[in-house]
Amino acid sequence: MNFKKKEDDYYRLLYHFLKDINNHPDKAAQFCLETVKRNGLILEFVPEELKTEEVCLEAVKNKVDALEYVPEAFKTADVWFEVVKKNGYMFKDVPETLKTAELCLEAVKNNFSMLEYVPEAFKTTEFWFEVVKNDGERLKDVPETLKTLELCLEALKNNAFILQYVPETLRTAEMYLELLINGGCNFGYVPETLRTAELCTVVVILNGWALQYVPEPLKTAELCIIAVKQDGRALQYVPEPIKTAELCTVAVKNYGPALEFVPEELKTEEVCLEAVNLNGYEYGFESWYRSKALEYVPKALKEVAKKKLRMFGG
Repeated sequence: MNFKKKEDDYYRLLYHFLKDINNHPDKAAQFCLETVKRNGLILEFVPEELKTEEVCLEAVKNKVDALEYVPEAFKTADVWFEVVKKNGYMFKDVPETLKTAELCLEAVKNNFSMLEYVPEAFKTTEFWFEVVKNDGERLKDVPETLKTLELCLEALKNNAFILQYVPETLRTAEMYLELLINGGCNFGYVPETLRTAELCTVVVILNGWALQYVPEPLKTAELCIIAVKQDGRALQYVPEPIKTAELCTVAVKNYGPALEFVPEELKTEEVCLEAVNLNGYEYGFESWYRSKALEYVPKALKEVAKKKLRMFGG
């Protein structure tokens, strides 16, 4: 819709409005309410005696600029809330006596620069919790004394790349887990003292390659098989005593070239054929994976493996 069309619609609506309230004075109040719902700027032509709080509220809900025609008596907290919801910048014009916690929060969520107009009394932990819930990066603006574990976790859910603004004392295993799930942290950056069995299990399920950062005492057979099933390359980080034929088979099924890390005594015909039988990670790369896996096949099994390759055109 172009500007000319909008202007024509406005004047057409205004014409019918003025005509209706003159011809049907008994229904004037109803006409006022219905018309400002369609275009709030018509409030300018509503007779003062018909400007109720309800009419004014509906007008600014429709057009924030209708505030200009709202009598001072009706510029209530509710009216200002609707104005600020549509244009946070107008919060700077809200009288101090009408600023509520809800209104301040709405203004800051809409336009963060309005924080300077928020009374200190409303800048509570609860206030900041809602702010970071809306924009996690705002954790950097939260006073250190108001940063709680709950607040920091909420911010990290919204933005996983703001760990630098979290106090050291609040960096818990739970927090790092939130970061890892949202991709905002490499497991290698998690302090070793916080790498619990539970955390390691969750991380390895998400990314088997992370097995390299799991403390040796926590590398159980169960965890290692989860890791290589998710990413066969993780086999290189599996302790030698844990490498079994079953585990190695799972690894090479996922990633053929992982055969490099299979102990020589476990490189059986079955394991080697599984390695060269791999369907590549991406379509068109099958031949490369099979050829790479073939490099690690024992000499005695090379011919058998090559025969298998030829069957696949590798």
